[in-house]
Amino acid sequence: MSISKDELIKKQDELQKSFDTMRDRIKSMDIEIGNLKANLNATAGALQMVNQLLADIDSKAESKEPMPAEKMEALNLATS
Repeated sequence: MSISKDELIKKQDELQKSFDTMRDRIKSMDIEIGNLKANLNATAGALQMVNQLLADIDSKAESKEPMPAEKMEALNLATS
């Protein structure tokens, strides 16, 4: 059994097309991975910001002193 030159050229063309397709897919996936990493970092930053804001709200709520009785009377008087 022998293989002709034409058969080898045909097989070479098929392999080259397959190679090119895979290379192009890898390039596009690399770009997509980069975009996903950027989105992940942006989301992590937003999450960090929200966590900090929540912590700030909690610390202000804990440190907030009650309104003095005189001010509370004045407020009640003004709003009644």
